[in-house]
Amino acid sequence: MAPPSFAELFAAHHQSMVRLAGLLGADDPEDIAQRRSPASTHAGPGCGTTVRPSPMSVPSCAT
Repeated sequence: MAPPSFAELFAAHHQSMVRLAGLLGADDPEDIAQRRSPASTHAGPGCGTTVRPSPMSVPSCAT
């Protein structure tokens, strides 16, 4: 069985990300959650793939 795709993981956890962004004080929690959507990345999760970095995002790898 193949591991879930990034799109499948995003869909499964989207509402949780929106709630977390709201709890962390985001002005627009939905926007913050969408910034990590599959449409906002070039090749999926990992180093340097985020097109629009969010001020609330956490780097995905150490430099």
